[in-house]
Amino acid sequence: MKIPNKIKILGKTYEVEFQPNYERDEDRHGSHCPNDQKIVIDSSIHREAQESTFIHELLEAIKFQLDIKLEHTDLCALESTIYQIVKDNDIF
Repeated sequence: MKIPNKIKILGKTYEVEFQPNYERDEDRHGSHCPNDQKIVIDSSIHREAQESTFIHELLEAIKFQLDIKLEHTDLCALESTIYQIVKDNDIF
């Protein structure tokens, strides 16, 4: 899967950045910042973990913009399922 440097989500352009050891102390692999329209991914984790994190942060951005009420565990389940479909079917 190719992770772009920018991505449009519901009409808003988000920058995608990679940072080594990003929030490792908090056991996070990435984040979504709606105020800065930025997605940050830990560049020091395995490539597959980066891809899965990218999907997770896309879902976080969608959830925020549409004000969807989802528990974090539900979002993680969606992330895992979408990532499995993408990888198993060579979609990206």
